[in-house]
Amino acid sequence: LLDSQLIEEEKNFNLEYKRTVVFTNSQKMYSLMLKVIAEKNSNLEFNYVNTFQSKEFVSKINELLNDRLIVLIFSPLDLNEYTWACDYLRKRNALYCTAFPYNSKFYFSNIYKYEWKNACPKCFISELISSLRSTGKFYSMPTFQTVIDIIYNENIKFKIYDFNNLSMNLEILKAVLELADSKRIEFFTSTHREIDKNGSSNFDQCVHWELCNCLE
Repeated sequence: LLDSQLIEEEKNFNLEYKRTVVFTNSQKMYSLMLKVIAEKNSNLEFNYVNTFQSKEFVSKINELLNDRLIVLIFSPLDLNEYTWACDYLRKRNALYCTAFPYNSKFYFSNIYKYEWKNACPKCFISELISSLRSTGKFYSMPTFQTVIDIIYNENIKFKIYDFNNLSMNLEILKAVLELADSKRIEFFTSTHREIDKNGSSNFDQCVHWELCNCLE
């Protein structure tokens, strides 16, 4: 079975990280995090980037050590930029997760690393968008046409979250602080978080999306 690559030997992965580094393209979110979360927090670092597809972002990523968790917060969310950032970090075998506003809610993907072969943030957002778009009165599963539309539409831009909802903002900051605690990594590698306008968090299991190439 091993020779045929039908099974693989179990590997012992390091399930800890020493520091969480947050990148966001939202000036409001960046300012909010600096005001609420102490700058002297040794476990957290915040960075503002005008666009993730930039030399500035790539340069900062290349300076980071392997024991860092990278959190990308997109607002606005550009699907093309989101996909590019996920592919870039996956190629580096970086430890990362994503966050973004969508459908009047705010989402955090699960923590992902390529060598773990768990569901990636692209799996998460693809499942999320396809399921919400095709949910109707009688159907709750994504249709084939919905998936095809998503694949070919690379310029989807979603509404900017205004960050004026206090309850939601506090829960977003709480989520960042919880991610900074590596002791909960096993939980956050397999679940994603949904934050509603009332500031309530719901968690659900992350699954692989059939059309994502993260397992290749």
